[in-house]
Amino acid sequence: MRLAEQADLQVSIAPSLPLGHSPSIQGHYTVQTILERLLTDSGLRFEISQGNILVFADESIPAVDTQQSWNHILVTGQNAQRRSVLDSSLSVTYLSRDTLQLLAPASTAELLQQTTGFWVEDSGGEANNNVAPRGLRGGEGFRFISLMEDGLPVVYDGVWSDFFVRQDLMTQGVETIRGGSSGIFTLNGPAAMVNLLGVRGGSNHAGNLVFRQGLDHGYSRLDLRFDGPLDGDWHYAVGGFYRVAQGVRDPGFDTDRGGQVSARLSLLQDVQSLELVFKHLNDNTSFFAPLPMQNFDSPVGVEGIDATHSTMLSDDLRHLRFETPAGTVSHDLADGQLTKMNSVGVYYERALSGGLTVNNRLRFADLYNSLYTVMNLGNDTLLNAETLLDSPELQRFLATVPQATGVAYRYVASHEWVENPALINANGLVTFSYPLYSQYDARQWLNHASLDYQWQDHSLTAGHIFAQSRFDALPLDQWQGKVLTDVRHRPRRLDIVAVDADGAPQASFTAQGLWDYAGPAYLQGKGKLTSHSVYANLEYQWHEDWVWDLGARHEWLSLEADAYTDKVFDLPSGKLSRYVSGHQFSRQAEYQRSAWSLGVNHKLSDWSATFIRLASAFEMPRLLSFGNQLGWGDYESSIPEGLGFGRPIKLQFVEWGVRMADARWSLAATLFQTRFNPLNFTVYRGVEHEQQTVMIDTRTHGLEFELGYRASSAWQVDLLGVWQQARFDGIPQILPEHRYNGNQVTRTPALQLRFIPRYRWDEIEAYAVWSYVGHRYSDVANDFALAAYQKLDVGVSWQLMPALKLSLAAKNLTNTLGLTEGNPRDDLNQRDSEYFYARPIFGRHVSLALDWHF
Repeated sequence: MRLAEQADLQVSIAPSLPLGHSPSIQGHYTVQTILERLLTDSGLRFEISQGNILVFADESIPAVDTQQSWNHILVTGQNAQRRSVLDSSLSVTYLSRDTLQLLAPASTAELLQQTTGFWVEDSGGEANNNVAPRGLRGGEGFRFISLMEDGLPVVYDGVWSDFFVRQDLMTQGVETIRGGSSGIFTLNGPAAMVNLLGVRGGSNHAGNLVFRQGLDHGYSRLDLRFDGPLDGDWHYAVGGFYRVAQGVRDPGFDTDRGGQVSARLSLLQDVQSLELVFKHLNDNTSFFAPLPMQNFDSPVGVEGIDATHSTMLSDDLRHLRFETPAGTVSHDLADGQLTKMNSVGVYYERALSGGLTVNNRLRFADLYNSLYTVMNLGNDTLLNAETLLDSPELQRFLATVPQATGVAYRYVASHEWVENPALINANGLVTFSYPLYSQYDARQWLNHASLDYQWQDHSLTAGHIFAQSRFDALPLDQWQGKVLTDVRHRPRRLDIVAVDADGAPQASFTAQGLWDYAGPAYLQGKGKLTSHSVYANLEYQWHEDWVWDLGARHEWLSLEADAYTDKVFDLPSGKLSRYVSGHQFSRQAEYQRSAWSLGVNHKLSDWSATFIRLASAFEMPRLLSFGNQLGWGDYESSIPEGLGFGRPIKLQFVEWGVRMADARWSLAATLFQTRFNPLNFTVYRGVEHEQQTVMIDTRTHGLEFELGYRASSAWQVDLLGVWQQARFDGIPQILPEHRYNGNQVTRTPALQLRFIPRYRWDEIEAYAVWSYVGHRYSDVANDFALAAYQKLDVGVSWQLMPALKLSLAAKNLTNTLGLTEGNPRDDLNQRDSEYFYARPIFGRHVSLALDWHF
């Protein structure tokens, strides 16, 4: 066991094997060498797999990987004592470093596809994706999920949290807790905790290099890690990655470029540990909005759009200049989502006398993100090119231009005329694109202090969690204008020009393709939040096979925000611009809420257990809600007195789970019921329409499961999935939307499955990942159904030599067209036009990786 602790591995020993003592070994050796020496002449064999050491008899079959993970000692969502997954009353999934390297997820969202209970929309790119826990609708970012590193939340309220997280070789594993005690041990993660565990330096100097190259798309990434011992009990680990890519949806420029570096110094002693962690992130990623589609019942891209590989970003749209009342501004699409972060963490733990352990985890982070991309609005912005030229607005413009007899399209970059608008790109369509800018600039302190008291097999933990964030810029929407383009892969800007009888240009209605500079909103704000939480959690083992746990947390939150209203200005050029009005408003508010959780685990045997959990948790109001309400409420010089941050949202959970296994198979399953109350659904319909907000409750009941089977030392299969019925509930009768009560929650499928067979022979390993996503509805009315789809990923690796492995992987091998969402910026009922916007998953892409250990 001492070896496992030093190597940061878990040990799984077949229950039937006798336990004893082994001779001590001193010196610097690899884990492989030490195990060979320890088990010489023992009649036992071992295997190092999925972050675990398996010990078994020669004739036996190693336990399946899921069973191994049950021996994993949890550090998330429970007291400080060493309790395994099997002994906990939590819905847990542990992803080891080997699993992460095998599947090579491109984003945090894609990583969580390997965890049951979530609906993942990873079609936006490497960051700014959506993960919905247990019945929450898609499109909410990482809301109600505490995304954590080393036990501390990345950001307090989950806003844009995945911008500041990247997986690389410095990630040891990922623990995911769904429901359960999430509302007790973290902040604003009432539905789930996702904790990324960092790598500690080992007892030998070692290194790892992984180079991945896209074979059919522009993608190059280099990962490095070095770790080992220093003087005395100190260990080090340093690593990171750098990546440059044009991506699967190549817009004609690099979509992703940058990386991160992190370093960890660890003092590991019998009675105490001290860790110093530094991380620097500087990375650009692109955000991919929905694409123009047709045929609601069997969607495909419109003519000129390959839904699996096209994009509405382009080099022609890359550099735009926008007029504002304060002057001209410009942005570069290649900057995309620029994320910068510097963080410093100090983690200390010490065992005191009398069964007491003190633990303090502190992190300071300087967080910055600027988002600039091109978005769509309502489906009514997909226009017939001929019809637009006959619009009243253009006819009024034509009447003001002497000598002009008509209007025509001309490409901005090439000055080429569109001879027949009905035949443009073989689809006859034009559309408006909406450049969107937003900025996140904050400094954040997080501190989690706890005292754990253990006696016999019982444990009591009391703690305090402090969070403070100061925002110089809150991530509020600043829509820059309205750009006219054709509809195709990498669209081109169009000008509308008044021409005379000979076709000579007389005047231009648009300016470099810009119809105006007045997007739906232009919001700015800053603010400060301060949170204090106290909690206590008791784990009481009143019988050898029974463990009870009871926890509660109370939080005090203070919010202060300044925000500007916006209005439409007339520019000297005659164009309209939406900009800050000059009127600033402030709000302060304080909130208190309590959460509780009660669970019981009954161990039926060495490899089986059942548990029950009841919990009530909450999400606190968001600091940016005040600014959003100002801008989207069409206020200017005055605002309603009661306008503020909203109110806390309550979540309630009921769970019953089982875990069971033998040497060949394992099963974990949880029946759950969840209620979110209340949620606000906001529909953005463009500058011509008011936004629409509906307050709702949701009720969900479902079953999530993970099944593993190992037929032999070569064959292993895993199946995981979730079935759930998530329904709208509680829409008041006074609202016309009350008729949608009972409808399926938008964008969340009722059924998801993920089947993963793996085969190993000699130095070769092959795997496949077959995924099934059931049908969903894009709209609250449940009128626009997003079809179910299947996706297949495959991979094979060759161990060329003990330290060198070559891997080939193909994602979406069959080039499936699957939609993760329709148009979230359209009306509640979306089937009101021939053409529509929707966002598909990424098409087939193949990569080759070289993995070298040294």
